[in-house]
Amino acid sequence: MFSSVVPESLFNSPVSTNINYCFYGIVFNVPEGCYLMLGDNRNHSSDARVWKHDAIAMGMSEEEADKRQYINKSDIIGKAVFRYWPITEMKFF
Repeated sequence: MFSSVVPESLFNSPVSTNINYCFYGIVFNVPEGCYLMLGDNRNHSSDARVWKHDAIAMGMSEEEADKRQYINKSDIIGKAVFRYWPITEMKFF
């Protein structure tokens, strides 16, 4: 299991890179080879933290919704080429 704390000066609490991510008391057990996708507006993003709930609300079974909550590494086809925030760490990759 991977676990480390990433210090962030913009937020009151540190962010964990633990594969068991906790958000408002909900624990996300990220399967091996998968990613939990989070939006860049942490407190106001419609991202993997709500995808399961939304899928169930649209009539999907809980089992099927579980499969859609995480993104398989093999399904990620893009590559980051530029980071613009924080401005002090802007760079091309």
